[in-house]
Amino acid sequence: MSVSRRTGWLFLGLSLVACTGTETGNPPFDGDSYTSAPLVASTDPADEPSVLVDQVFVSFAGVRVLSGEVCARVSTEQGAEGRVASLLAGASLGELPATDDACGVRVELAVAEAADDVPESLVGAMIWIHGERADGAPVEIRIASIEAWELRAPAPFVLREGTILALDLATLVENAAVLDAAPDPDGVVRLDELAAGSAVLAASGLFADVDEDGRISDPDRASGDLAHHD
Repeated sequence: MSVSRRTGWLFLGLSLVACTGTETGNPPFDGDSYTSAPLVASTDPADEPSVLVDQVFVSFAGVRVLSGEVCARVSTEQGAEGRVASLLAGASLGELPATDDACGVRVELAVAEAADDVPESLVGAMIWIHGERADGAPVEIRIASIEAWELRAPAPFVLREGTILALDLATLVENAAVLDAAPDPDGVVRLDELAAGSAVLAASGLFADVDEDGRISDPDRASGDLAHHD
């Protein structure tokens, strides 16, 4: 189900907070974004960031769990299946299959098709990010294809609690050199997968939802990520 209405995500996210698992016994799975350097990139104008981000949409085909020795097993069950989600303010992505020897996740994206609940700017692409630089130039990052997106853990971990797939907006902005990019003749800074695809991967991490609120928070980040893209 493609869902991008924030109220819908918030309602579903709140319904999962009361427990660490779901009715199936599998742990909840959420998506979100954060910033490790508010002066570089932020969603809060009060931070006076170099890039103020106001849209982060991702079109998921599904997210599968990697497990076993050298991550040889890929789960048949998957989270985020067929979902279009806004990661700007948290989004429920369903659940991931529980396992005692997880070693990461494989994120599979799909090209978004036109629908009532799909942003027009995302149609024909997999990722859409919008913002504005401090110099007033609008920023558009549109990813139509992306290389294999896997987040690997340094050691196996037990996947029985909720997790969050999160993007660090500051890392993304820095690695994509958004501040140095020259605007097009119309004044808009436009970046595609060649310019920003690897930056998206580098900015992603899988975190334990320590405080069980479905959002990436200080306690979650303080515990360190479970897996990341190398």
